[in-house]
Amino acid sequence: IAEEQTMRVLDGLRMREKFDRPNTPEIMAQPLREVLSQLNEMQLTPDGEPVPDKPVNDAPLSDEQKAGLRKVLDKITVLAYLYKVDQRQEDAGRLYRLLYGYITKYFKDDWSLLGGISYDLAENAMWNESYDESIFYFDKSIKARGNGHPHSLESQTTKGMLGRVFINKWD
Repeated sequence: IAEEQTMRVLDGLRMREKFDRPNTPEIMAQPLREVLSQLNEMQLTPDGEPVPDKPVNDAPLSDEQKAGLRKVLDKITVLAYLYKVDQRQEDAGRLYRLLYGYITKYFKDDWSLLGGISYDLAENAMWNESYDESIFYFDKSIKARGNGHPHSLESQTTKGMLGRVFINKWD
C-alpha cells in the first residue's frame, strides 16, 4: 500500500530536467542519513557483510522487529527509486544492494520481497548498461516470483525485461 501511495505521489510531480534540479543529492542526504541511522540502531547486518566491531544482533527477529525493519527498508527503497529516476544509478545501486543484503538475510522466505528487490537491482543495472549484472538479477527475480505465482503478470513482465536485456546486450 505504501508503495502504491508513493507511486501516485511521484506520478503527480512535475518532472524537471536534471540540470534544473542540481540540489537533489543535498535534499535527499538528510532523509537518507536518518533512515540509515535507524537501520544502524537495529544492530543488524546484511547478508554477506563482515561483522563490525560493534555488537550485532544475530538472533532470529521477532514479528515486531521484522515489521520495524520492513518499514526502514521500505523508506530506503523509496530513496533508491528516487535516485534511479534522477539518473543516479550508482547511488541507487548502492542502496538496492544494501536492501538486497537485508532482505536475503531476514526475509529469505518472502518471495515477493526477493523478487521485487532483485527486479529493482536488475532494472537499475539495465539503465546503467551493466547487462551481465542485470541478467543475473532478473534471473533471481524470475526464480523468486516463480516460487509464488509463476504465471502472474509480474513473472511474465520480468521475463520480458530479461529478453530486452539480452537484445540490448547483443545489439
